[in-house]
Amino acid sequence: MQAGIRARVEAAEVARDPFPHVVVEDLLPEPFFRRLAETIPPVETFKQSKNGRKADMPLIATNKAFLATPEDFRETWSTLRDDVLRDTVAPVLADRLHDDVRRKFADLLSPEIADEVMADGLVSSAGRIMLRKPGYTLGPHTDSAMYAITCLLYFSEADAESSGALCLYRPERRPELKHVSTYYPDEEEGIEAEVVKVIPIRENLFVAFVNGQEALHGVTVDADQPSDEFRMAYQAHLVLEHDPRKEVPAYLADERLADPAARERWQRYVDERREAEAAAER
Repeated sequence: MQAGIRARVEAAEVARDPFPHVVVEDLLPEPFFRRLAETIPPVETFKQSKNGRKADMPLIATNKAFLATPEDFRETWSTLRDDVLRDTVAPVLADRLHDDVRRKFADLLSPEIADEVMADGLVSSAGRIMLRKPGYTLGPHTDSAMYAITCLLYFSEADAESSGALCLYRPERRPELKHVSTYYPDEEEGIEAEVVKVIPIRENLFVAFVNGQEALHGVTVDADQPSDEFRMAYQAHLVLEHDPRKEVPAYLADERLADPAARERWQRYVDERREAEAAAER
């Protein structure tokens, strides 16, 4: 199974408009995909939003909600998380998208720091199952800045932008990225974005993209959709093995963050962390 999956990811085209991304149809063997779909527990076991439009199940091995799920679910999805994503897909993506990821961290930090933190490579996160109902909207945004590559495996179908297809956007200008959390350029900087590519989603469709400053993506499931069923996907990220956030105070002190925009965003990060720690001690 792993050899077949690896071959599909290796053979997939790296598209570059509007930003580097890979689309793989039928990533998993059909019997294994069906086992994954059939073992997903009821939505009541997921952490749900107050408005009921989204629910999440983190696949973290120590997460209480995950540990409370049936054994067949834990075993099957642990295989996806570990054998498929961590051991098979992640190494291929890390190799094929290496230069793009390196440029992303050079922009986020500096070229020198990017070489330093990239030396130890990338690892995959545990990920989560995401359920999204009609009425759910996620505007053009980038994921948290420390995510190198975002990975999505779909368990439902949507043909159009209004029914939950994945939308890739191009911003009218490059966002400054004033902070390192999930970033909405329209809210932060008044930057408009145009839809460049709509990726219709299907069962067993896999999409991965480099989470750069201009990697705007989003999804909308119109409230008047005829079905009230959840749109379902597994999301995980490839992240740096060497997390540079702990080193940020030193980077600021020795001025390795020479770019003014980089210094500003990371100084804000440090200040916010210190404020949160002080509040926790009070």
